[in-house]
Amino acid sequence: MYSSILSFLSTSVVGFKSLNFLSFSFHARSPTAVYRSYCYCRDLHTMATPLDQVSSVDIDIGTFKYILMKVHHSPPGGQEVTRFIVRGYCSAAFHGDILDQVAPKIESLGLDCECVGGGRIKHSPEDKTIEVYGYSQGFGRADHSITVSLLKDKYQDYKITFSNDGY
Repeated sequence: MYSSILSFLSTSVVGFKSLNFLSFSFHARSPTAVYRSYCYCRDLHTMATPLDQVSSVDIDIGTFKYILMKVHHSPPGGQEVTRFIVRGYCSAAFHGDILDQVAPKIESLGLDCECVGGGRIKHSPEDKTIEVYGYSQGFGRADHSITVSLLKDKYQDYKITFSNDGY
């Protein structure tokens, strides 16, 4: 009986690769305690927000314009959650082109977004360097320190710098 309960739980917990916690709970506790552990983990898994579907950084290689965006999730009856994201593409002639490309995708997830500034990025994978600089004439200067922080999370082995100089 216990093995059938463990088997059911291990196939029911989506997204958990290791079920050692269930095995431990199974041997140490009653089937009811194991089921409660399963419910707790299932609830943690389903608490993901639409913000989790939006990557923090999406940039091209080369020199291009970028924007820093603030994405908002306002669940009904819940507290608003926000986070910053960086988007930069070589194909964008203007900073507004990036916003026009990205905003519909974000809004299709039920999120709101706004551009809080822009600039330029020079991304060189060969040298493992990223330079953030300049400003957007339409959106103003992004807070490059926030941009650099997000880039450092993704490109941990890069040398990443910023300057408020240049256009």
